[in-house]
Amino acid sequence: MKERYRIEENLKNDCRSSVDLVQDELTGKRYVSKTVWKEDNSILVHQFHIEVDLLSSLKNPFVPELVDVYETESCFVLIESWIDGMRLSDWKAVHPIQTRLLRKNWICELYTLLSEVHVLGYVYVDIKPQNILIKNKKIYLIDFNSCIEKEVENVMSASKFNFIQDKNTKDFGLDTNGLYAMIRYLYPKNLLFKLPFKVDFKKVKKRYLSLLMIQRCLMFLFIMCLSLFGIKHFVNLNQDPLDLYLASSNEHTFFQAYQFTKQTNQEDNLYVWIEKGWLDSSLFEKEEISRKLLEEAIQSENSSVCSYVLKAIPKKQANSMKELVFKAYQLMDQEPSSSWLEAYVSYLYQKKDLIHQEELISYLLNEQIVLSNQSFETMGQLYTRFMNQINVSIACTYLEYGLFLKANYVEGLSIPQCFIETYQNQEEWTSLYMIWRNVK
Repeated sequence: MKERYRIEENLKNDCRSSVDLVQDELTGKRYVSKTVWKEDNSILVHQFHIEVDLLSSLKNPFVPELVDVYETESCFVLIESWIDGMRLSDWKAVHPIQTRLLRKNWICELYTLLSEVHVLGYVYVDIKPQNILIKNKKIYLIDFNSCIEKEVENVMSASKFNFIQDKNTKDFGLDTNGLYAMIRYLYPKNLLFKLPFKVDFKKVKKRYLSLLMIQRCLMFLFIMCLSLFGIKHFVNLNQDPLDLYLASSNEHTFFQAYQFTKQTNQEDNLYVWIEKGWLDSSLFEKEEISRKLLEEAIQSENSSVCSYVLKAIPKKQANSMKELVFKAYQLMDQEPSSSWLEAYVSYLYQKKDLIHQEELISYLLNEQIVLSNQSFETMGQLYTRFMNQINVSIACTYLEYGLFLKANYVEGLSIPQCFIETYQNQEEWTSLYMIWRNVK
């Protein structure tokens, strides 16, 4: 009997067992030969007999068919059908797209195969990609040498792919874990399948299909929402921006609508918006819009437009853009209150804004507006912090405003000492400073 099977290729060999691809000299057919030495390892001999019992009882075309069993003086030999397929791990790497299309069927087929093993009272144990072959896009389960009886508590052999010791005998728990590991292997990026299946084996397939259905429903809803968003976006692209804004009157559509109308109302666009009542009061709650409209009002140089926008802007927004408010006041021919100007001085000091302070001092001189000695001192402090950025002309304007305040009986005024020392040799400064010293 031994001479009947000629070895073509050694598939696996170690000191305890051997797996070979053999050819039947009588029929010419190829088979797989598994050899276990009798005296080497009693566990392997036991597992050999379990594999023989299982293969002789399983009547499924997707597992190896038991062809022959014999023994010699030194070993036991099992001959089973040769399945000329590709290991799942290799097939998945070569055919990634087809794997995605077929993996649902494979999981269900593997579940069916394992169920047949369980009916016979065994746990398959070693579920892993290397023990699954793909042939004609169908899965075949091989290598039953790790199987154990259901009642056995000790696992003889198992790979790290799926092994958890305490899940061995409870409701075929080790195969439950193995099937779950295979699902994760075939769905590596699926978040739903990263959650453990805390169910017995009979419910694994149902749980798997349920999660798959949930995933598909979520994907369908996502695609539907994306489609509706795309349709809405397409409609919006083809809709007049002004009509779109007037239908919603919100800040998200305002800027496009405003720029759209500006194409035909370049000079008086803001006036048109005010006249037609298109500016919703809620728009001014957004600082970005308030700033934009105030800038547009100043650019129009229209006193009425400036007045309208300034009144519509909430106090909180106006306090954060005082330099623009100040420009609007100047265009409105409306003198801001002294308290507002005093606050504006502090605002410029906090922002370290030399440019607008120079503009303010010139305005105060031109309009003959009297501020307190504290505001005069604050303006001087800002200048002294940036002496390298100012020149004698700026210093003289500041001194000139100080002379104006003295003439209006403001007491407690003083000039920063650094001004006196820096410009003492500048004729423009010294002439004014002599007057300052003589005015009481």
